[in-house]
Amino acid sequence: MNIDFEKHGVSSIQVYPQFVTEHLYFTIAGDACLVQTDPQKGFIKYPRNFIVGPQLVNDIVDLGKCKHIARISFRPGGLYRLLGIPMYELTDGLDLSLVLAKQSRDLSERLAGAADNYAAFEILESFLLQRAALLKPITPYDLAIAELVKHNGNISIRQAADWAALSIRQFERKSQMMLGVPPKLYARITRFSNACRYKQANPDKTWLQVTYEYGYADQMHLINDFKQFTGVNPESPEGRQALGVLSLIEGKR
Repeated sequence: MNIDFEKHGVSSIQVYPQFVTEHLYFTIAGDACLVQTDPQKGFIKYPRNFIVGPQLVNDIVDLGKCKHIARISFRPGGLYRLLGIPMYELTDGLDLSLVLAKQSRDLSERLAGAADNYAAFEILESFLLQRAALLKPITPYDLAIAELVKHNGNISIRQAADWAALSIRQFERKSQMMLGVPPKLYARITRFSNACRYKQANPDKTWLQVTYEYGYADQMHLINDFKQFTGVNPESPEGRQALGVLSLIEGKR
């Protein structure tokens, strides 16, 4: 992402809705981003390379001086398989150097010297391929979660557990480890995120149409989820802004 907020007349400070997608971030040029997790406290500077797991609070992020950021997004459970870290430990983000000290330092140095975006891409691709060689095989659990996402979270946990060949209790424990949140909450946020991305991509659709397209019982359930996960009303200016931010975070899943 190359960011020039002044050029586009957009504020560099945005409220980030709750989400469950996992990411790795690398600051290639400019200062590290600033994050405020508590409205009563000030901003703190994030590391240049950091991990973001599921976010269950509405963080305020200032990207004003981050001119060039690379983000790698993962399918459900992918970051756990790559790094071997329980996702419940990443709900507030984590400095990549605490997990991969030498590799994180080397990546920062190489990315800072990258001639262009393509060179930076090659550096990150090489890092991922080296880590991918250590991955364990895909399991029935991974396939079950993929189906959960494919169906916008509209699958019972019992059905998903059956597909994973696990008991419900085992499935819940596995989800805490690999996703960082209980499976019911993961399904709920997944449905909400998918519905919001659909609305952002199809502004002519009404919220009522989105409600039934994504399996909500009624429009009030969707509005309640929107308020809970973004902190604002969907029809407000802040709500429309939240849609754009959420679409940027989640991307295509």
